[in-house]
Amino acid sequence: MSWKCPYEDCQEPVHEDSQRLREFEDELLFLFPPVDQLDVNLAVTEDSDDPGQEVLYVSTLSGDRQPFVYSADMTVAELKMKIKLKMDVSASQQRLMYNEKELEV
Repeated sequence: MSWKCPYEDCQEPVHEDSQRLREFEDELLFLFPPVDQLDVNLAVTEDSDDPGQEVLYVSTLSGDRQPFVYSADMTVAELKMKIKLKMDVSASQQRLMYNEKELEV
C-alpha cells in the first residue's frame, strides 16, 4: 500500500514499508508516548464501616473500571500508588481527572 506525499508540490508515493516512514513513526512515539488516561468519579460508599471513607471509581479509556477506597486526608500521590498496584498503570502514565480538572501531585 502507498500514499501520496502530504506536501502540495510533491508527487512521490509513500510506501508503508518505507524506512523514512518508520523513522517518522518512531519519532512520534518517542515525542508522544501513549498514555492511559484515567477518569476519577467520586461516590460516597454506603456500606463503609468508617463514615470518613469514600470510594473513587477509576476508569481507563479502554473501559476497565475499579473501585478504590480512600479518605479525605489521602494525597493524589498515594492514590496514584494504589492505582499502580491494582491496575498496573505507572503513576507517570496516569492523568487523574475530576470535574473536568486534572488532579496534580
